[in-house]
Amino acid sequence: AASSIISYASAAGGAFNVVKTSGAIGSATVAEMVMTLFLSLVVCMGAVNGRTRTPLAPLCIGLTVTACILAGGSVSGGCMNPARAFGPAVVANYWEYHWIYWVGPVAGALITGSLVRLLLGDQKTRLVLK
Repeated sequence: AASSIISYASAAGGAFNVVKTSGAIGSATVAEMVMTLFLSLVVCMGAVNGRTRTPLAPLCIGLTVTACILAGGSVSGGCMNPARAFGPAVVANYWEYHWIYWVGPVAGALITGSLVRLLLGDQKTRLVLK
């Protein structure tokens, strides 16, 4: 098991830390969810939504990624993308706590989708409060 986590860290290129203990599961899952929520909300509101679209959206998205990595990097690694965790897990064959990097981002994206469709989207996107 120790060699697989070392090869996982090598396959990840040192880009993010992997959750190593069961005590960090809750905080890592919530961190991944919140970081994905912020990132996907900035993308939806800055680049997709007709009412709030801005030419500065790429800068805002980049700053959001930077802020999320700085804020959540020590908690869960700041992955925010299941594919980013899946590649190193396949190479190293290390699957312990890998579900965190799927559950957190999917939950964050679902919350973003709900917020945009119900409250924050433009009139053609929203389902209520038109």
